[in-house]
Amino acid sequence: MTDDGCRRFIMVTGRRVERRYKAKLVFWMEVYGALRMSVKMFLMWNSRLIVDGEGDRNVGTSVLEASNLIVLKESSTIHSNANLEVRGQGLLNLSGPGDCIEAQRLALSLFYGVNIGQGSILRGPLENATTDAWTPKLNCESPQCPEELLHPPDDCNVNASLSFTLQICRVEDILIEGLIRGSVVHFHRARTVTVPSTGTVSTAEMGTLTD
Repeated sequence: MTDDGCRRFIMVTGRRVERRYKAKLVFWMEVYGALRMSVKMFLMWNSRLIVDGEGDRNVGTSVLEASNLIVLKESSTIHSNANLEVRGQGLLNLSGPGDCIEAQRLALSLFYGVNIGQGSILRGPLENATTDAWTPKLNCESPQCPEELLHPPDDCNVNASLSFTLQICRVEDILIEGLIRGSVVHFHRARTVTVPSTGTVSTAEMGTLTD
């Protein structure tokens, strides 16, 4: 969007939603294929954003970018059964119980702060993936450790060849009062990672293939 006040409207489940400088979703929105959205602020209130890659590995990584703020409240969910990258220059805040961002491969990058509130979840891969979900391979049975695990790339892009299922990259301050759960979790170039007694970082072989 430009500063001249240009407006766009999209129709979702019979409602008109204005996308100008900020997007506020208060309903169920489903996207087939890949999503690419760039806004100033992205606010969700008791809402669901579902990205369905339909099992097609040729579908590109979905990208949600907000230059200022991303907030999920009142049990809001962003869900992708493929690769999802969420990035911004401001704050990402999952406010409380039921707020969740999950994907088969999930990357958060470039925020100055990421707050995972009590009862909130970051998850990658999906816990109960369907047959349409892409399945990451962890290379657990390989006789040699993959090079990218020893020397991770700096760009933090979602790459299907990497073993990471959940990455938080180039984020200044990370506060985990809820749950971060993945198969191979990667914190890269963070200044501080704070996990109080209510927070959990968990790794488990869920929804993945070993090779």
